Amino acid sequence: MTLYNSQLKDTALALSSKELQKIIEYHQEHHNDNTCPKCKEKLEFESDKWIEIEFYYCSKCDIRYEVDVEITRFWKTLREVEQ
Repeated sequence: MTLYNSQLKDTALALSSKELQKIIEYHQEHHNDNTCPKCKEKLEFESDKWIEIEFYYCSKCDIRYEVDVEITRFWKTLREVEQ
């Protein structure tokens, strides 16, 4: 298990099932997929700008999209790390 996967597991364990359900429902409602709205093909990730915006490209339609990014911090999982 990688460190990242381990951290995800720790985060999930620290959150209650009700909190996890809220997150899942939010993402299902607001972040369904990364497909082109015109042709429904999968968008290709291009780059990000700072942390707030990501750029995606549809090669079939030759259209570039930007999408806002929202970072969620789970402060209940805050823990000390060795330095």
